[in-house]
Order: sequence, then structure tokens, then C-alpha cells
Amino acid sequence: MTALHRVTDRLRPWAAPAPREAAPIVAVLGAGPAGLATAALLGREGVRVNVFDRASVVGGSWPDRYD
Repeated sequence: MTALHRVTDRLRPWAAPAPREAAPIVAVLGAGPAGLATAALLGREGVRVNVFDRASVVGGSWPDRYD
């Protein structure tokens, strides 16, 4: 691990590493709270994730409740 990677990891502890090209691709249906959380956890495990939603805005019920 290079010094740049160590600094980047400290500055962005929430950021998952970029998945490998050979990583499996998973489709998550729904960009609400559960779908986004699932996508984030899969991304941390090195899985490439595509999130699909019928709405044009992500967040599901969040924008209506917390605006």
C-alpha cells in the first residue's frame, strides 16, 4: 500500500475501494433507503453494483419525509 492510498483511506473512510474488472455485477432494484444501503454494502465487498429505480430521483420515501 502506497502512502497516497493510506492518506486517501484516512481522508475518506466511507469510500469503498474500486471493484476489480472481474468482480461480479449485481443489479439492485429500487433506489430507496434499503436499496441504497444494500448497494453500499455490496460495493464495500468488492461487488460491482447497478441500481435501478422507476423514479427519476433516488431516495424513495426520503425526499418526501425529510424536505
